[in-house]
Amino acid sequence: MLFALGVLGLTLPSIVSQNYRRLGLAEPPLTSAFMNKSMLLRVGVTDKLEDMRIISPAYTAVSHMFLHKDLSHWASNMLSLFTITASDPPTLQQVLRTAFTFFGGGLGGVLGHMIYATITKRRQEEVNPGIHNQIDAAQDTITRGLNWGISVLTGDPAAGNLSLPRVSALSLFRERTYYMCGCSAGVYALVGAEFVRLAIQLYVELKTLARLRGFGGNSASSERRRIQENIRGILTQIVAHAMNFVWQIAAASGWLMGYDGSSSRPGSGGSGVVDTPGGNILATTDQSVGYAAHVCGFVFGVGVQLAFPIKSTK
Repeated sequence: MLFALGVLGLTLPSIVSQNYRRLGLAEPPLTSAFMNKSMLLRVGVTDKLEDMRIISPAYTAVSHMFLHKDLSHWASNMLSLFTITASDPPTLQQVLRTAFTFFGGGLGGVLGHMIYATITKRRQEEVNPGIHNQIDAAQDTITRGLNWGISVLTGDPAAGNLSLPRVSALSLFRERTYYMCGCSAGVYALVGAEFVRLAIQLYVELKTLARLRGFGGNSASSERRRIQENIRGILTQIVAHAMNFVWQIAAASGWLMGYDGSSSRPGSGGSGVVDTPGGNILATTDQSVGYAAHVCGFVFGVGVQLAFPIKSTK
């Protein structure tokens, strides 16, 4: 809960700034230009993994987690964060552990989404090469023309053997920019960690229940009923987390969605950023959900809990 309160405090300035007129404020705490430059994460991808890069300042890989597209996006993440950390003990060790899982999941989500976007772009170009093939064909035509001209001018056919380097590095045409904001990947990392804790707790409860089968009396019966109730509650949460995770995988794979699952696609909004005083700087961005980032966040949380297990307090 303490960590959730800290995250809430860090997200309030941006969400208040995006809605300051509704709140009756004269000026926003943060300018739209500041949020655009210092909080909105921009990443660039081509069809090659080695070309992945963060276009915005490097620190936006973390600060983007405190910026949300709109009020509903923010409220959903905050509700999930407070729910998942509600029963965490208020100790420094727990806060640090939660922070590591949360921010690590956020960074893992960024990396995972960049890899996913790269693979998606590669597949799209294999199906519809479009302008890239046109560029290559134009370069070949220009090269042949230059070689022919050199041969004619020199009178030596062998002189027309010019070879131009392939301009496949025209990032202006090949690179695609994605905009990312929100702390969903960090929240999913905490969900992944809780999923493992619940699974361990379920195992312990089942072992305890098995040991009680040989005992009679009211005390043993009462204890069995208590454990059975605990098991039902744990199973309910495990199934909910598992179904959510499967849904994210299905959506990221394109089974359920008609788009590639990117967190934000360049579209009618151009850069996707509108610098209107106090307005929502992502208002015209063609938004979709970063399912790949969610999946990677969840997997990171599972890994943290498996590597550094602690007993569940839930």
